Amino acid sequence: MTAQQEVIDFLSRPESYGASGPAVEIIETHGSLIFLHGERAYKLKRAIAYAALDFLTLTKRERACHAELRLNGRTAPGIYLEVRSITRGLDGRLAFDGAGEVLDWVVVMRRFPQTDLFEQMALLFEGRPTLFDGIEFSDLIACIDVLYDLAFVLMDLQHHRLGKLAPLLLRAYLDHGDETQDCPPLPIFLSVRAATRCYTLAGSALRQTTPGARRKKTKQALALLRQSRIYLLDHQALGLGFRQLSQPSPLSTRSQP
Repeated sequence: MTAQQEVIDFLSRPESYGASGPAVEIIETHGSLIFLHGERAYKLKRAIAYAALDFLTLTKRERACHAELRLNGRTAPGIYLEVRSITRGLDGRLAFDGAGEVLDWVVVMRRFPQTDLFEQMALLFEGRPTLFDGIEFSDLIACIDVLYDLAFVLMDLQHHRLGKLAPLLLRAYLDHGDETQDCPPLPIFLSVRAATRCYTLAGSALRQTTPGARRKKTKQALALLRQSRIYLLDHQALGLGFRQLSQPSPLSTRSQP
């Protein structure tokens, strides 16, 4: 058994949190395991590596945990609470923040009302839109063009059938500064954002343990794949045409075969 598997087993037991009660709920993402117990969520970096993410060593996971707390504490201080260590005592038992050997680290967060939000980047928290889950594992990916960042929100509004808000958001962005000349790359930005979200959901579908959950994630991934094609082939039909920005127009939700 690996040290991280011991930590996973420890975090999976309700008694590890100092109280009995219902079973611990576990959410898997591509880079983390989130353990839900009571009013808290404990986010453990998985000991894995991808092209732009490397959590293979304890030092890297510790650094990533503190970076996540520091980064997201700026926009969501009520959600991101602290970083805690998981240690092994002289008796061999695991505990939070003990005096023994550190086996791993977790980011402690205030629990969200819906578990699906752990795969999003914003939520309505205490009545206010709140950004969270910023990229802490790669400065190269985290530092991007503002329009590309905005494209994610525009795409997500369309995906969640709130498309009428997208032109309003884009217009507000353009009215805030003289950025109209930067709009031509927007269709490719939107397409890449939708395709990336599709990839993430497809991976999430493979990690689901029930057929219903797998079908739900797969359906969402396929919808985003179609959405990605629309942005490239018929982006004017989506109501984000650059020449039409001077006149309000609702974002169409019609789909392509």
